[in-house]
Amino acid sequence: MSPQAPKEFLRGLGPRWHLDVQGHRDEVFAFYQPFHQAQLARLGPGAEIIETSRYGSHAKNEFEFYWPERQDDQSLAHEDNPKSVLFFVHGGAFVRGDRNTTPEVYSNVLREFCRSGFIGVNIGYRLAPDACYPDAAVDIVQAITKAKEVLSDRRIRLGQQFLMGHSAGGTHCATALFDPCMAEKAASLREELDGLILMSPRLKADRDPRNVNAAGVIAYFGEDDTKFELRSPLTHMKKSDIPLFIGMAEFENPLLHDYVEPCRRFATYRQYNDHNHMSIITQFDSGHNECWKDLQEFCKITPTNPV
Repeated sequence: MSPQAPKEFLRGLGPRWHLDVQGHRDEVFAFYQPFHQAQLARLGPGAEIIETSRYGSHAKNEFEFYWPERQDDQSLAHEDNPKSVLFFVHGGAFVRGDRNTTPEVYSNVLREFCRSGFIGVNIGYRLAPDACYPDAAVDIVQAITKAKEVLSDRRIRLGQQFLMGHSAGGTHCATALFDPCMAEKAASLREELDGLILMSPRLKADRDPRNVNAAGVIAYFGEDDTKFELRSPLTHMKKSDIPLFIGMAEFENPLLHDYVEPCRRFATYRQYNDHNHMSIITQFDSGHNECWKDLQEFCKITPTNPV
C-alpha cells in the first residue's frame, strides 16, 4: 500500500502540479495504483468487459461495454427496472490519451458506476492530427448511437443516460451538445440524455502562453486563432437545458477555472480541494473518491427522461 494517505499526497503535490503536468500525471497514476488494486481485491472487479465494439474505420473508433458484475445481457434484459447507462469520454489534451491509459485508468470510472448498477460504455475517439474540430464530437455521437443500437438489439431497457467527459473529453462532450455545428447530428442525443458530467473540462480554445497544452489545442482546433471563439464550447454554453454537473480540482491546469466560471450559475458545481487535474478522475474506484457522493446525488435527483 502507498505509504501516504491520499490527502497527504495530494496536499504535497498540488502546489507543484502546474510545473510538470505530464510528470505529475504519472506520479498520480503510480500513487493510486495500490488503492485501485486493494479495491479490486476487497470488492471484486465490479464489472465485466463483455464486448469491444467498433463504430468507424479509424483504430480509435472503438468502445467497450462494462456490465455490472455477475450479470449478462439476458439477465439484464429480463429485469423489470430499466438500466442506467454511463457513456464516458477520456481526456488527453486533444493529441494523446486512450480509454485504457493504464490497466486501472480509465476503467476505474466505469467500475465505480457499475458497482451502483450502471452499464458503462468507455468510448475511444480520433485524436489530432488524425482528427480536427469537430471530429471528436462527431465520433462521440456516433459511438453512443451505436452503443444504444447494440443495447436495443439485446432488448435491454435503458433508464437514465449520462454522458461524462474528463479534460479534453469534456471539451468534446460539450461541443457535441452545445455547438450549433452539431445541432442536427446530436439532436436525438440531446433529447435522450438525463445529464452531462464534466470533470476538469477545457471549455475554451486558446494559445495563451500559460496554457501548457496550447500545442494540442492548435493541433485540434487549427492554427487560425480567430476561429477559436466560435469553436469553443463556452461560447455556446449560455444555459443548459440538460442537467449539468461540473467538477473541478483545486489545482487545475492553468486557465481552466477561469473558463468554467461563467457556467457556475446554471450548473451543479463542485470544487474538490487538494485535488489536481488528474487525481480528480484517478480517485474513482480507489476507495477514496471524494466526488462520488455528489455524483450519486446528481444522478438520483435528475428525473429519468421519458423520451
